[in-house]
Amino acid sequence: MRTLRVVLPFLLVHALAADDISNIYNDESFEHNQYARAVNDIDLDTDIGIHERSRRQTQPSADKEYYVTQCGYDNQEQPDGPSVQVLGKSLEINGAALAAAKVVHLLVRFMPRKIFLTIAANNTIGVFPTRDLPANLFPEFTENMPSICGGKCGIQFQNDQQVDCSPWCTTPEYPYQNTAYSINYLWAYGNFSRLFVVETNVVCEGFNPSGSENLLIREFGFMLMTRILDNKTVTDIKNAYTAATANFTWAGVKNEYEYFMLGTLAWFNGAGRNNLLKGMACLNIIGSNGRNLCSDAYGQRQFIKQRDSKLYKLLNYIYNNNREYVNGDTSLCEKANNIP
Repeated sequence: MRTLRVVLPFLLVHALAADDISNIYNDESFEHNQYARAVNDIDLDTDIGIHERSRRQTQPSADKEYYVTQCGYDNQEQPDGPSVQVLGKSLEINGAALAAAKVVHLLVRFMPRKIFLTIAANNTIGVFPTRDLPANLFPEFTENMPSICGGKCGIQFQNDQQVDCSPWCTTPEYPYQNTAYSINYLWAYGNFSRLFVVETNVVCEGFNPSGSENLLIREFGFMLMTRILDNKTVTDIKNAYTAATANFTWAGVKNEYEYFMLGTLAWFNGAGRNNLLKGMACLNIIGSNGRNLCSDAYGQRQFIKQRDSKLYKLLNYIYNNNREYVNGDTSLCEKANNIP
């Protein structure tokens, strides 16, 4: 919880930003019309597709596998071209793996081809139920791994011996061993990694470890930061974070990893509460015209553009190939119809 001393100046900055941005943000602008007319009309077809395919997924504790490309997400056989595997193991919610595959598709469909190819080369997604830990369902990540390293990073101690768990983690700089990250994390093994997310968060059903943020979107941003982006882009993110911290642009962002993860969540509207984004969301800010500053994802992106142009340029390049007007069309969760 931030103290009142921190919150008051932070709200003042946001109020000033609202007046500044509301003068230039226009729902009828050419850019906004571009956004509205962009190729974003797949919702009806894909939602119907999830609904109908969920009818056919009747067995509980099922394994489901899909392959995501930049053109689609419901391939049940690995295509000839590059793709990202979304593998659900022992799932209890019908349609959860398909819903996760849809989210991944929405994250990658407009990004530069070279970034997607890097993702597809050695990275996959794992969806698992709350009753199990990922290591119990995906045994490839426990081969030759010291038992102490299960879900832990950095230097650990086992039988009075020091064990370096770094080869089984993405980075020791972001703390995954605390309770907030106990069942959602990215696990790297050699040159291969799998991003894990619990099924109930993807579809917002049952026990949800975070009912207010899409953990798949957040962890996807972390995966890009640690496993995918080239050194120059990572350096640019670090420099943008340093500049934002020096300018007090966002409140309490702990490091460049969280900075990019929160930016990813904001870019894709993946959080249900603004305070989770530490200032990067603007849906509750009223402009000088008396209207909500951000009425949609386009407005959210414009807010980031005005507050933090460096972060905006990075997100616009990485996820949209410099086409801000193309809507990601993601949300807090994807509803999977659990229909017998």
